[in-house]
Amino acid sequence: MKNLFALLFLFSITANSQSENNFIKWDKDLASVKEITESQKKQWYFLDIETDSIPGTSLNRLYSELIGNKKGKEVIVAVLDTKMDITHEALKNNIWININEITNNGIDDDANGYIDDVNGWNFLGNTSKQDLHYQSTEVVRIIRKFEPKFTGKEKKDISLIDKEDYLLYKKSIKNLEKKNLQYNDYIAEDKIFFKRYKQAKDTVSLILNSKDFNRREVDSLSLLNDILKKTLNPLQVAFKYNMTEESFNDDQISYKAQLDYVLNINYNERIIQGDDPSNIMDKYYGNNIVDGTVPFAHSTPVAGAIVYQNSDTLQNKTTSRVIKLMPIVMVASGDEHDKDVAIAIRYAVDNDAQIINMSFGKYFSMHSKWVRDAMLYAQSKNVLIVAGSGNKNLDIDKIEFFPSDYYNDTEVLNNFIKVGASTYKTDKRLKASFSNYGKENTDIFAPGTDIYTTLDQNKYGFERGTSFSAPIVSRISALLFSYYPTLTTAQVKKIIMDSGVEYIIPVSVPTEENPDQMISFNELSKSGKIVNAYNAFIMAEQMVEKE
Repeated sequence: MKNLFALLFLFSITANSQSENNFIKWDKDLASVKEITESQKKQWYFLDIETDSIPGTSLNRLYSELIGNKKGKEVIVAVLDTKMDITHEALKNNIWININEITNNGIDDDANGYIDDVNGWNFLGNTSKQDLHYQSTEVVRIIRKFEPKFTGKEKKDISLIDKEDYLLYKKSIKNLEKKNLQYNDYIAEDKIFFKRYKQAKDTVSLILNSKDFNRREVDSLSLLNDILKKTLNPLQVAFKYNMTEESFNDDQISYKAQLDYVLNINYNERIIQGDDPSNIMDKYYGNNIVDGTVPFAHSTPVAGAIVYQNSDTLQNKTTSRVIKLMPIVMVASGDEHDKDVAIAIRYAVDNDAQIINMSFGKYFSMHSKWVRDAMLYAQSKNVLIVAGSGNKNLDIDKIEFFPSDYYNDTEVLNNFIKVGASTYKTDKRLKASFSNYGKENTDIFAPGTDIYTTLDQNKYGFERGTSFSAPIVSRISALLFSYYPTLTTAQVKKIIMDSGVEYIIPVSVPTEENPDQMISFNELSKSGKIVNAYNAFIMAEQMVEKE
């Protein structure tokens, strides 16, 4: 075994430069690296910077060179998210089954307080099989709570003990006003665009004497003169982004729903659950229906990033079967409720999940202590938590983003990994343009653009966001627990952080103040790295052999 390990470890001394633990530091001119091909695009995050010249996670190398046909221990990954399409052809064999519960007998067989939770639990439903589709944004909850106390008062009227709450209340009001203006602008701008789009369609129909035309014909007409070019531009944009009258109507409905529900102070978001949202001990609510695709199933592509074997080079299609997915529903349109997050974490821990994936987040948190206490509970039970860093290109060392493992500027957890999003662009675009970052509050980066994964109803497609970077780290962490079951969560976090590939190259990180800002990629996170599965197994082997 040791001789094999020595041969495998040669990988780490073939790099152009090495870090202290002999893993790659990549500091050469990445602009000279070859561009990605169309065939590589669907599997790029499985590829390897050394062997494929693509900054993926080296999952292909891991599966083919180190795992092969080895049998691992089953690991449960709880997916805290929306409903999931658990009958999807690529997911159905990976869905967790609660063997202590008899299906649909109406009895809480395992006495955990949740009846018939055979595959997980839905904290956004009720016993009448109704579901919550829209949640309030957190600033609405804050305003609701403090409005009776602070309405009409100025800063000079506030006591010292209430000052912090008052400032949060005023900040929330400003944030809500901004969001309301934003969505009203979206509605107005879309209506103007759609009017121009219809005018462009009518113009083309008149010229061609037909309502049936294609993009090439529109592009050709736009070249005839500047007036036509301007007139037809909305139609060209619509072709480019697959916009239709139906998608326009869907957008209008979505924007209006934000105003009517998510941003509406008078919307009662907990009427379906019927619980007391201010009581963290009131935890037995919801239903057992975790399967679903309506109105959206963000959880389905997230799950695919954890288990879907989408690489053409992988011969062994069973390697992901060691990972079982536990769907826990607590995400809807709007901001997740801290109570649901905290109770969902505890449910996952108590039902033997070893990893909890949380592809969601928000910038305000009224009950962050509830969530932090739940994460500390997970830490005490050796459960790892992986979360995305958010998608607004913000430095989250300066702006709080929840959930967080920091309290009063001190890191209080050793079982929490926050993940930023990287791309396959081996130049200044290596950081995904949308990804949040932070030298202290972002731990590591992982692929998060053009992630080919599972979609609802046996479909597949590309997704983007730190929502998909986090599950890739969850996947690699699950494989580490599977093949090295003696590892602790703290050890797995250390392996993930230390074994990544460090990229010492300048990348674009624009801000309003400095739109041309460039920062070295290794300064955007605590590790300065992109996660690497192959290196992680090498380090895990080394760590276990020392024990």
